[in-house]
Amino acid sequence: LISCAKCGPVLATQPHFSDEFARTKVVPLCAATEGANPQTCLSRTFQNATALRKISVRCDKWAVDTCSGYVAVNHVDKAIMLAFRGTLGQLQLLVESEATVFEEKTPWVAGGSVSTYFYNAFASVWSGGIKDDFLATTHKYQDYELWIVGHSLGGAMASLAASYIVKMQLFDGNKIKPVTFGQPRTGDKKFADAHGNQIPYSFRVTHDHDVVPHVPPEGLEQYHHHKSEVYYNNDMTTADYVECDEEESRGCSDRNIDASFNDHHRYYNVYISRWGNAGCSGDPANPTENFKN
Repeated sequence: LISCAKCGPVLATQPHFSDEFARTKVVPLCAATEGANPQTCLSRTFQNATALRKISVRCDKWAVDTCSGYVAVNHVDKAIMLAFRGTLGQLQLLVESEATVFEEKTPWVAGGSVSTYFYNAFASVWSGGIKDDFLATTHKYQDYELWIVGHSLGGAMASLAASYIVKMQLFDGNKIKPVTFGQPRTGDKKFADAHGNQIPYSFRVTHDHDVVPHVPPEGLEQYHHHKSEVYYNNDMTTADYVECDEEESRGCSDRNIDASFNDHHRYYNVYISRWGNAGCSGDPANPTENFKN
């Protein structure tokens, strides 16, 4: 990563969240990060979308798992699509050992500080090939908008990617749509404020009692969510949700005092990781993971 002192663009007014966009576009994009070949899922869920390649790199100090991402082009919706997947094996560790994992932060290029763990994860995937694919694609399709998505730890990476891309003036912040599922707190209040000022269409979707959006706990090491949160206090089978435009709001998931891993795995009645590993085939709610991409 490099530093930049340039100012970002003037932002448009705050848009409204689209359940249909999250349900029909973001879900398969996140699921596609799970399998060996994202194209398998994209071919089954989009009319004309092509993934360039999947980038997987070692991205944590334990060196036991990989982070990954891919760039794809959607010609029907005229969108460049960027999707991230965080480490799989470290999710439990992040939840159980949050004080140790999150105590180290790194200054962020757009302002504030972010978790060094997430910083390194994003930087590794970005420099490992995502940057080159992104620049080549945006140069070729200059009139397309940009979607940036991620589930779980991939949501933190997507959040950083959106902020970084706008700060470095690689794409107009008014044409970017970052949407994450079950995103953990990624940085401090200054980072959250900066993120909100950079990108008008930015939504963190939370499923009922999902545990990960509460990691680390609010205030621990000054961690703070950026806006806006979309909260489904149900099984997500219908478009019944609350939109909270504050960074932290008791009107959304901050009201919860209990947590669930089951709610973290399932978004829009889709078991994200298993459906992706099944090549986005079969019953999304109860997929069979014996598919080989």
